[in-house]
Formats: sequence, C-alpha cells, structure tokens
Amino acid sequence: MFAKFKTALNKLPFKKRYILGGYLAYELAGLALVGTAGAQVLEQIKFDAPQSVASAKLPSEAGLTRLVISSNAPFTISASEAVGKYDVTVQREGLINTTPFGRNAQMPGPATVCAHAASPSEAIIYRADKKTSLARGPILSQSIMVEIKYDAALSPKFSVKTEDNSVAIMPAAVCGGKLG
Repeated sequence: MFAKFKTALNKLPFKKRYILGGYLAYELAGLALVGTAGAQVLEQIKFDAPQSVASAKLPSEAGLTRLVISSNAPFTISASEAVGKYDVTVQREGLINTTPFGRNAQMPGPATVCAHAASPSEAIIYRADKKTSLARGPILSQSIMVEIKYDAALSPKFSVKTEDNSVAIMPAAVCGGKLG
C-alpha cells in the first residue's frame, strides 16, 4: 500500500510533491492535537451511572437482621409490617465467615441509629447520605454490613432503596436509648 503511494507521489511534479507532503504533515499534526484535546475533554466530563443499590440478607437469629449493602448512591433502609424500636449499626469493614468485605468502602452515614416505627406502614429507619463504594474493586470490597436489632417477637420486612426511590417514604421517629 505504502509502495503504491510512494510511486504515485514520485510521479507528481516536484512542487506538487512538497505541497502534498506538507498537507499530509499538517493533517497528522492536527490529528495528534485533536486526540490529546479529546482525551482532556473526556477526563473533565462526569459520566453518571444510574443510581443503584444491592443488598443481601444474611442468616441470623430472631430479633436480628444482617444486610450486606453495596451502592453507588445514597440509600435508605425502611421497615414495614411491625411497630417497634430498631437499633441500626453499620460496620464498614470486616469478615463474613472468612470472606473480607469493605476494603474499598466508606461509611455512608452514621455508625449507629435508633428509630421507632409508630405504625406498621413503611418507615425509613436508616438514611445514608453517601454511597458505600469509595474505590474500584470487587462488589464485596465496596460493601458494608448493617445489623438491625429489634424485638424478637416482631417479624418486620426490610427494604433497601436508593434515595431517589424513597422520597415518598416517611422517616421513623428517632428514639432515645439502645435496645438491650
């Protein structure tokens, strides 16, 4: 391919050859500048992924629910179908059996919260104002663990939603003491 181009270039008169060569050099330099400028523009543009939160319930005894949560946005935890007091504790890093979690995570909100749901309708018992992920990595490394303690006679249902999807849910009242 290049040999054919060189042959065609050699057939051009002397002056046209230099004009064409100069034009090609100008185009190549322009491509280099556009590529560099394009890369700088892409670095400055913020690409937002849709808000999402993933949670998994771990096996636990009556009166205790453990959730592993990973999110790229602020989120809420709400309780429904039970009236009572909820003690919420957030653990940023630790082990699930022997599997580590939270190495690339951050505290999304307060470490402990006590909330009291006055009715069985859905009420927010924990509000995170940040995402859990702090750095790239496997999803479990960006996850936190949330422990919710409540009266063992209750059977509440918990749901984890992004802050955008929980705007219509009322928060539960803040309570004074911790569950014993």
